[in-house]
Amino acid sequence: CGKSASTGQEAGNAMDQFFSTAHMHDTLLQRMIRTLESSVASLEGMARKILGGPVRALSYDTLELHGLVRALSCVEDEEEEDWSDDDSDTDSDSDEEEEDYFSSSSSS
Repeated sequence: CGKSASTGQEAGNAMDQFFSTAHMHDTLLQRMIRTLESSVASLEGMARKILGGPVRALSYDTLELHGLVRALSCVEDEEEEDWSDDDSDTDSDSDEEEEDYFSSSSSS
C-alpha cells in the first residue's frame, strides 16, 4: 500500500513540474516541431529522389499503352465496318430475292 501512495505522489510531482515550467515546455515543443518538419522535408526529398524516375517511367509507359489501345481499337472498328458493309450488301441481295420470290408466287 505504501508503494502506490509514493507512486501517486511522484506522478503528482511530475505533473506539477510539467505545468509549472510552461516556458521550457513551449521551447521544447517548438524544437520538436522544427525537428519533425526537417525530418519530414528530408523524407520527402528522399522519396522524390528515389520514386521520381520510376513514376515518370510508369506514366510514360501508361501513355504509350493507351495510344496503342486507341490505335488498335480504330483498326478493329474499321474492320468491323468493312464486315458490316459486306453484311449489308448480302442482306439487301437477300431482300431482293425475297421480293422476287413473293412477286413471282403471287403472279402464279
